[in-house]
Amino acid sequence: MVVTKDLSRLGRNYVQSGLYIETYFPEHEVRFVAILDNIDTAYDTSNNDIAPFKSILNEMYAKDTSKKINSVLQSKRNLGEYLGTAPYGYKKDPLDYNHYIIDQDIAPIVRRIFMLARNGKTPTEIGKLLTDERTLVPSEIVGNGHTRKDGIKRGWNRNTVKRILQNVTYLGWVSNGNTKKINYKSKKTMIMPIEDRIIKKGMHTPIIDEETFNIVQDMIKSRTSTRVKSYDWLLKGLVCCKECGKKLSLVPQK
Repeated sequence: MVVTKDLSRLGRNYVQSGLYIETYFPEHEVRFVAILDNIDTAYDTSNNDIAPFKSILNEMYAKDTSKKINSVLQSKRNLGEYLGTAPYGYKKDPLDYNHYIIDQDIAPIVRRIFMLARNGKTPTEIGKLLTDERTLVPSEIVGNGHTRKDGIKRGWNRNTVKRILQNVTYLGWVSNGNTKKINYKSKKTMIMPIEDRIIKKGMHTPIIDEETFNIVQDMIKSRTSTRVKSYDWLLKGLVCCKECGKKLSLVPQK
């Protein structure tokens, strides 16, 4: 038996809710009861017959709520307000949470990352250098206690370094709308093109000057190439890292 307060507690997606009530539960001899909606699949009643319509109304409510929330968030984006945690090198101003101030302990690390990149170091080389020096990773600064098995701390990788090098926040800008959910039913997000993002300049004190930032972007673009061949190997998706549990991949070297 599955008992819920009402039908919406089972789900607000009428397709999935209907699949469970009409197909899955009967096939597995599961009795479903929604107390406030007087729905009980053990009995053939009119309340059971209108359950699909109630599921549609529940989904419409979720969709309407999603629109209202998105409207508020869009208004904040247009004003250049910050909608997430402060990036590596900044912290929220205690007097105004919609304003960033420089974290004097971390900002030198950010400046060093940009200078290393400007001097020709690749993100992979910078990541290895920072890991060897046991430099705090961004997740440790914002309070995420992510660790690998056996207490081994996470190190820097090329993607983390590259995200920092491409983040316009270090110019004193605010970039909102960088990602977008496919729809209110899905948690999957997609990265938005730069021209569709809302960027406000001069919102806080910059850590990096614009000349250095542009030089680094040009260097990153010069190393970017499009893969023309796909490499498959026999154990693809089957071998995992002993420490972190992530699946290993094959990286061909020239």
